[in-house]
Amino acid sequence: MAVSFPLIAVRKRGLLLLAAMPLLACGGPSMTRGYIGILFGVTAALAIQQDDRGVAFIRKVPTSLWAGLMVVGYFVATETGNLYLNLLISLPAALFIAALINKEKDFYQMVLSFPILVWLGKLTYVIYLIHRLVGNTFEQLLTKLGRHPGFVMSFVMVYGACIPAAWFLHVTVEQPLIKFGRGMAGKRRNIPNSAGIVRV
Repeated sequence: MAVSFPLIAVRKRGLLLLAAMPLLACGGPSMTRGYIGILFGVTAALAIQQDDRGVAFIRKVPTSLWAGLMVVGYFVATETGNLYLNLLISLPAALFIAALINKEKDFYQMVLSFPILVWLGKLTYVIYLIHRLVGNTFEQLLTKLGRHPGFVMSFVMVYGACIPAAWFLHVTVEQPLIKFGRGMAGKRRNIPNSAGIVRV
């Protein structure tokens, strides 16, 4: 019951998630740009799922609007160096994803369905986990060599190294753990408890 009650409240209006946002903002820019963006995405997803008006709104607004706002937000956050402004990327990104899911035919759906992009999409979580480590390694190495490449070159080098590293970790670590977790979840569903009731 202690777990189910807040989940019911969140599913209704997402009020608990919204209430948590100001609290997370007190944790500094890293907490703000990460977790508030995630919470907004979850809240938006729940709101759209629970309300037909949300779905109608997402389907009516052009997906290009959310894509454009993400691009603008990226340049604003990059040029200012203000980490809080990364929310200008994550907030429209949440609505962009919602649009991809809820629209039947969309240009961005078609583009993102290309096999190479689908493959890269499977690596994004691992890339997210390692990109800072790879970037710091390149930065220290290049500093020792007395080289200071620009943003574009740094981006190409870092992500050029991240992608094969992420693929290796995806195959050797992530996929086996996902398979193991699904196996454990399946076993849990089939184990009777003390009352003889199968857990689902």
